[in-house]
Amino acid sequence: MAEFYASLASTAKRLLTTYGQTVTVTRYVAGAVDPVTSIGTAGTSVTFTSKGAVFNYSNSLVDNAEILSTDKKLILESTTEPQNNDVVTTATGDFTIISIKPLSPSGVVVIYDVQLRS
Repeated sequence: MAEFYASLASTAKRLLTTYGQTVTVTRYVAGAVDPVTSIGTAGTSVTFTSKGAVFNYSNSLVDNAEILSTDKKLILESTTEPQNNDVVTTATGDFTIISIKPLSPSGVVVIYDVQLRS
């Protein structure tokens, strides 16, 4: 069964490569604080690119609490796992990841369903 879902993930990646866009995901890692001096070190960032498709949420899903009218839905390939608070740069701007729902039947991630907020 896992082979079927691995093949499905490959198909999703191919479709997102053909019909989606390249997105850049930036993850900020906070610096450390020296407990003796209380002086902090500079943080770093890790960046990776991936393929995805960005959509508006349908009006029926917008409740202005969990989903705002300005939120976007990103279908992201399964190559690298995103995390909450990562910043995603798309063709229309920068967005922060609010929630992530992996589609992972049988334990194999096919795609990530990501909620973005500006």
